[in-house]
Amino acid sequence: ISGYISISIRLNDLHIHHSPFNVTVLPGAFSSTVSSASGAGLSRATAGEETQFVIQSKDEGGNNKVNDDAHFDVSLSLVDSDDEVDVIGTTSFIGSGRYLVSYTAFVSGQYNLVVSDENGESINGSPFSVVSPNVMSGPFSIVDGDGLVSGVVGETNQVRVQGRDRYLNLVHYST
Repeated sequence: ISGYISISIRLNDLHIHHSPFNVTVLPGAFSSTVSSASGAGLSRATAGEETQFVIQSKDEGGNNKVNDDAHFDVSLSLVDSDDEVDVIGTTSFIGSGRYLVSYTAFVSGQYNLVVSDENGESINGSPFSVVSPNVMSGPFSIVDGDGLVSGVVGETNQVRVQGRDRYLNLVHYST
């Protein structure tokens, strides 16, 4: 376990010179498989808005790392799409072995979020499943139908609204 410990060395029940000794025990070598992540950005994002989460780097014993000695690759891939949509996250060291990850997905849908080290080894829990819903935007939505042109009193005329977000993604609502 990393941290601070005190070591007493005695000879015939008497401390030797300078005993007890205060020793700093540093975390061991970085381990991606024990490192973890937390935050809303691991499960939810909004199309067009920056989303974040934090990675806590750890050693093989599960101790939090303290230095900036890890490198992470963060990528999101849209699931069930004919188009290849990939998003790359950026990481920045924020202290105590923690890294802030930021990304922006412009296409709504279901993503696989993979967090791995420079050797391609995934962190604990990766891949994560991220949902990026969209919010309807009036200026980018489309309305059509005969009811927009004319109508007769007492009769129903049809209009159709095709909801889109500000990035022109279709917005689907279930009833």
